[in-house]
Amino acid sequence: MNLQFLFWMFIFLVVFPYLGYPLLLNILTLMPACRKPAGNKGSDCRTITLVVPAYNEENIIKQKVSNILDMEYPRNKMEVLIVLDGCTDNTKSIISGFNSDLIKVFEQNPRKGKIAALNKAVELAQGEILVFSDANSLYDRDALKKIESHFEEKNVGCVCGKLKYMCSDGTSVESGENIYWKYEEYLKERESILGSLLVTNGSIYAMRKSLYSKIAGDIADDFVNPMRVYNAGYKVIYEPGAIAREKVSSNTLDQFNQKIRIIAQGWKATFKIFNVIFSSGFLRITQFLCHKLLRWLTPFFLTIIFVLNLLLIGTNIYTVLLVVQLVLYVFALVGFLSRRRQKPVKIFYIPFYLCLINSAAFMAFFRFLIGFKTDTWEKSETSRNVE
Repeated sequence: MNLQFLFWMFIFLVVFPYLGYPLLLNILTLMPACRKPAGNKGSDCRTITLVVPAYNEENIIKQKVSNILDMEYPRNKMEVLIVLDGCTDNTKSIISGFNSDLIKVFEQNPRKGKIAALNKAVELAQGEILVFSDANSLYDRDALKKIESHFEEKNVGCVCGKLKYMCSDGTSVESGENIYWKYEEYLKERESILGSLLVTNGSIYAMRKSLYSKIAGDIADDFVNPMRVYNAGYKVIYEPGAIAREKVSSNTLDQFNQKIRIIAQGWKATFKIFNVIFSSGFLRITQFLCHKLLRWLTPFFLTIIFVLNLLLIGTNIYTVLLVVQLVLYVFALVGFLSRRRQKPVKIFYIPFYLCLINSAAFMAFFRFLIGFKTDTWEKSETSRNVE
């Protein structure tokens, strides 16, 4: 196996998940069997339990509870469980100030993390449908109705809403995040047509309570739950009309640490539910490889590509490709140094953001190998401050 073959093989492994996979989804969704069924929007609302884990959320919890109480959903069909995960601030007293019978508060002491809070809430939940949310995610008034309506289809087991990141200062991290999410939303729409949305937005998704199984404390629920639901024979779909809004952090370190935590949890989940993933059929395995695994490995592929490129210098094409790589990395550096500009230049912040993602994937892999704990986390305060 010569160096040129290896070079182009790794180029393919980097490019295909981002360009080839969307093309593959487009081809698959053209099949007549993949047309979306129309849900019965006129059916009676099912009972739902909205679950909100919270850790020291005094800066945002008042806005969150007000948002919940303003939702367009029948009160006699709705339950809200807020689980306080070892809170040491005024979160509980702020919630109590609303004096609402709809809101039920449970405390988890000592702090055990988000997943333990979710497991506790599900044990107490009375609703047929579980809706999972975050304390800093604010829903549009009709979001719950739009999500719930899809469960009229008996073979729908999980529904994911749309998360919109709200920019505050136009920094490059925020702009890159929005571009990234637009791309991810496109993939979600394609996967949903197949009834096989791979992962959900942890801030806004719902599932049938009967399909929920207890989750280990150090893996991501929005990764594990849709995998389990699909493997049980149910569809996992996307409802872009059900919108949650969340302020994205303008702090590069916050973004970096968050992505490390998410990807590290993804690695852990992959090994803990390996049998679930690889017994879900060819389509699901292909989705997992293209949408997740190959992306997580991209920083290693890029390193190999760069080294091979150095070894292959001698012909014009490999010299040009090396220059292209160097220019992109210089652009990423410029994007990093100018990330505080009010109006970042796309040609710089896109390479910067891609490098941010891949650097996080690199770090996440080694955190996974050494067994770094990811079940609890430090919040990004810049994504929770109310202006």
